[in-house]
Amino acid sequence: MDNQLFTFTGIPAAEIPSRLAEPFDDPKAYKGVPGGADLTDINTGHMLERITQVFGPKGLGWNFQFNKGDLEVVNPDEKRVMARLRYAVFQYTLFSADGQAHNFEIATSGANTNILEYAEEGARTSALGAAIKGLCFQLPVYKGLLDHHNAGKFTAAGGNGKAPGAAAKAPAPKAEAAPAQPEQVADPEPAATPHGNGGSAHPGDFVVNVGAKYRGKRLNELADNVLAWFANLDGKGFAPQSEDGMATQNAARRYLDLRQVAPV
Repeated sequence: MDNQLFTFTGIPAAEIPSRLAEPFDDPKAYKGVPGGADLTDINTGHMLERITQVFGPKGLGWNFQFNKGDLEVVNPDEKRVMARLRYAVFQYTLFSADGQAHNFEIATSGANTNILEYAEEGARTSALGAAIKGLCFQLPVYKGLLDHHNAGKFTAAGGNGKAPGAAAKAPAPKAEAAPAQPEQVADPEPAATPHGNGGSAHPGDFVVNVGAKYRGKRLNELADNVLAWFANLDGKGFAPQSEDGMATQNAARRYLDLRQVAPV
C-alpha cells in the first residue's frame, strides 16, 4: 500500500511484532532471576540491541522518557530497596514513503528491587521491557515456550532470530500488504486488571504469570510456603522485577491477609 509505514531501519509496521518476538540466537540472552520462583530474565544488552535493530538508533527511531519525580524509592533505609517508576513513555517513530515521520507512544511503568545503585536503573529497564512487551517482544518467553533452561535447545531447533518461513531480505508484495495500524499494535495491556486475574475480585483466584514452575496456577492452588515466598513479608522471599511480579506479590499478600497465614 502506498500509505504503508516503516521503521527507521526500513521494517514495515506490520512486521514489528514478529521481529520483536524472534528468539535470540545467543542462549546467554536468557538468564535466571535469583529466587525460588524460577523466573527467566532477558539480558538488557540483548533487549536494547533488538530495539535498535527494529526501530533504529535511540533518539531517531525510538526514545524513552519520564519525569524524575515519577521515579521513587519505596524503602530507602533498607539494604535492598525497591525503586518504582510510576509513569514513563516509550516512543517510536514510523516513516511514510515520502519521509514524513509519525510518532507513537506507549505508557508504561516498572519496578526493581536491588541495592540503591542498581534499583533505579532496574526500574527503568523494567518499564522499558513492559512497554515493548505490548509489541510482542520475546513472546515465546511470556507464552512459557522459552526460558533460561531450554534456550540452547530452543535456538538449536530453529529459534535463531529468523522469522519462521520468512525471507529476511524480500519485501512483502504490495498487492498483499495490509495497511499498517500502529495505534492498535502499540496499545499497552490494560493496567487496571492484573495479568491472568480474569477479572475476579478474590485474590485467591489470581493466576500467577511469572516463573516457569508456577505460571498458570492460581494462588489458591499453591502451598502455604510458596504463597509466603511470593508475598515476601519477611524481606527474604520473592523480589519483583516486573509489573507481573508486583501484581503477583500484591495478590499473594492480600490472599494471605484473608487467610491469616504466617510467613514461613
